[in-house]
Amino acid sequence: MSVEMLRNPEEGSRGHEREPLGAKIAYIFPGQGAQFKGMGKDLFENSKAARAVFREADDTLGFSLSSICFDDPNGDLVKTGIGQLALGTVAIASYEAALEKYPQLKKIKPVIGGGVSFGELPNLVAANVLSFRTYLKLIDNRGEIMEETGANPKGAMYAVMGLERERINAICQQTEIFPAIYYPGITVISGESENLKKAIEVFKGQRAKVRETGVEYPFHTPLMGRAAIKLAKYLGNVEFSDPEYPILFNSTGEILTSGKAIKESLPNQLTGPVDLEKGVEVMTKRGAQVFVEFCPRPILTSHMGKINPNLNAKSIFDFQSLQNAASLVG
Repeated sequence: MSVEMLRNPEEGSRGHEREPLGAKIAYIFPGQGAQFKGMGKDLFENSKAARAVFREADDTLGFSLSSICFDDPNGDLVKTGIGQLALGTVAIASYEAALEKYPQLKKIKPVIGGGVSFGELPNLVAANVLSFRTYLKLIDNRGEIMEETGANPKGAMYAVMGLERERINAICQQTEIFPAIYYPGITVISGESENLKKAIEVFKGQRAKVRETGVEYPFHTPLMGRAAIKLAKYLGNVEFSDPEYPILFNSTGEILTSGKAIKESLPNQLTGPVDLEKGVEVMTKRGAQVFVEFCPRPILTSHMGKINPNLNAKSIFDFQSLQNAASLVG
């Protein structure tokens, strides 16, 4: 999924520039589609902690994920499994680089964590629910399950812009597809390929803009039910600790505080829709004043101003953004 597509073109990478701490922090992570060739390389070159994350990933997986992130010689980043492993590793590298640069952050527990779709998973490491190695194995197995079961029936995901949400939802129902991910001004639709073709014609007839995302599976729909069952079976053998901070799971709208509940909720990610705007509202009501996105490059923070112009949002994705995050700790 195109990074440029997911970014809000009318907004920059942050809202208000400074909120003095004591402000309450929320951790957020982007979903699939945020990956790109060269991701994480600047942090690798400038942060010992980030280098350690990449090296542990390479060792755990048995191949050079870092080379794929930095150079992507075979175009693997577009694949669901590899792309999610890369995204999940860069997210944690950004997080660990921030802790290395600002040790005070270790004492400032976020009031809540969240993300879009896959982006909920890095919270499992940041909140000490899973070790990094266990997290990588989960991502690897999850991606394999998604690719195996998502290919039948054949589906895809497209981004629709220029129509109100209610109208998009009505067309989805009419053409038997599904609204999968809601961003401000953008709705990602998902479903079977044949039904999507019909829906796209209707959307274009309504003068909506429709763009490919590069995702060739019907994620966030009931069509992923078999994948959810397989993932639940895999998770039965994985031990989850209780999180050190609450985590919002967007597909159900629940704020979870136990490892058991998180394990039970994870399969729902595959079949349920995601709503960034509602998620941010829930996190704000929980007390979040500053949203910190750990990412390959700004994605979620680019939408914050449209959700609420008073929100303070920062992205940490390279050495310069790390330097600019000093206000988080004083």
